[in-house]
Amino acid sequence: MNSQILRTSAVRAAFALLVCFTSLTANARAEIPLKANDTVLFYGGGMVERLCENGEIEARIQLARPELKLRFRSLAWTGDEVGNRQRPEGYVEHLKNLLAKWPANVVVVGYGLNESFAGEAGLADFRAQLDAHLSQLARIHPGAKFFVLSPIAIEDGSEARNRDVELYAKALAEAAAKRGAEFVDLFSASRAAYAQHPEPLTDRGVHLNDAGARAVARVIARAFVGDTAVDEARLTEVAQAAAQKSRFVAEVVRPKNAVVYFGVRKRQDEYDGEIPRYHQLIEKADEILREIVSRPGAKFADFPRPTLPPLGEGRSNKDRFGAGTIKPPAEQQSEIKVADGYALNLFASEAEFPDLRNPVQIAFDARGRLWVVTMPTWPHTVPGELPKDKVLVLEDTDRDGKADKQTIFADGLDALDGIAFHQDGVIVSAQPRLLLMRDSNGDGRADQTRELLRGVDVTDSHHGGMVSTDPLGHVMFCDGVFHRSQFETPFGVVRGIDATTYRLDPATGRVWNEYQTMTPNPWKITFDRWGNVFQMYGGGHFLDE
Repeated sequence: MNSQILRTSAVRAAFALLVCFTSLTANARAEIPLKANDTVLFYGGGMVERLCENGEIEARIQLARPELKLRFRSLAWTGDEVGNRQRPEGYVEHLKNLLAKWPANVVVVGYGLNESFAGEAGLADFRAQLDAHLSQLARIHPGAKFFVLSPIAIEDGSEARNRDVELYAKALAEAAAKRGAEFVDLFSASRAAYAQHPEPLTDRGVHLNDAGARAVARVIARAFVGDTAVDEARLTEVAQAAAQKSRFVAEVVRPKNAVVYFGVRKRQDEYDGEIPRYHQLIEKADEILREIVSRPGAKFADFPRPTLPPLGEGRSNKDRFGAGTIKPPAEQQSEIKVADGYALNLFASEAEFPDLRNPVQIAFDARGRLWVVTMPTWPHTVPGELPKDKVLVLEDTDRDGKADKQTIFADGLDALDGIAFHQDGVIVSAQPRLLLMRDSNGDGRADQTRELLRGVDVTDSHHGGMVSTDPLGHVMFCDGVFHRSQFETPFGVVRGIDATTYRLDPATGRVWNEYQTMTPNPWKITFDRWGNVFQMYGGGHFLDE
């Protein structure tokens, strides 16, 4: 979730649940045999993805067995099901390379929640697809030890809904027993914890928040290392390092602008030049983690974020249309022909505001301030460099028609491509997520951030997001051609292929496929006073939807 208040709540929740979760994990018996330098590889949907991002599973296991120097990696992907794992075109070759890079000795799989929306009627298909998937993974990872995670229960969910989830949890337990795998019953443990804990452990009942992730991590870690005690005082530092590494892993598993790495615009030289840099960052992050594990008193804040030397000069081709020349603002303005009855005013430019680089979306708020999403690292941050995308607020304080004040609302972001105003804050598209940001103390900078949604595909990273809010307070956002998006919601998984426009209700988390066209790259949505939708597409067409 966000900031210090939520982090404090999460820590309290984790300690409060210590006794509860310890008593609920009889299935986590003695520790399993692990060898030095083993690779632990995760598969699954959003629950597994979020647990790895949290960092505490790895932190607990690394602190319990520091001499082993284990490697944790994850191929989990929001929206995945055992029988439906949507990937962008050309991904299979990239996946093969990742599997070759990460030969796993321990495999952890976690499914069932997304599939459970099919109810009892879908169980037969689930069992068959699960058996096929586990057989495939056994062939890919011969000799590996398998762990099977059940889904968590739905917090404050209906009895009928939780009955369905429990059916799928039991099917996973049966499959684990059949194959001699370790089964970790997160359904029972989480359901009991919800009843005993005064604060929510999930977002919308289905996505573990920080407190929930920490508590579930304790259960999973006990399945690995038994009751081995860890230094709770050091846990936060190690978990932060593990979370940082997990973010680098996620970047290479789902690389931004992958269309030029392995997709329809594949350029082998870009893959060979940039993908190894992602792996170098992962190794650097692992080194930091091991240093913190091995040195009591070490703090995560003592280690700068891993970076790499700049990439060498790339090749360039002369544009046959003469594009690529950036002229000074005054010269550009002199070349624009203005229709009769209109005047053209230069409100702001990079000459006065150097941060105004590669603006990709603008919006005026009710106070007349211009909000600008900048993407100087377009189409994404080069692996090894620090993210530089910003949300700027430009203001004309003396009312002369020109901006004279700049505030950086948010920075240090990557692949920003949209902004919209909402009653609860500012919605920012930072692929692959939609974030809700707020300035709680009035200093003009965002100090609270909450994730609204994840799963927007980043395969062609200048073709996603482009958010807007409609008259109902819903969030409209877009997907471009080549994209394969998957969203986990309290109402089931929503998927999109190619150019799709979606609607999100922030109050409930429900997502709709609003419409899909044969026209690629929907880049902007707006509304008239009657609520009619107008959309601009990348090819220049303007459609009344």
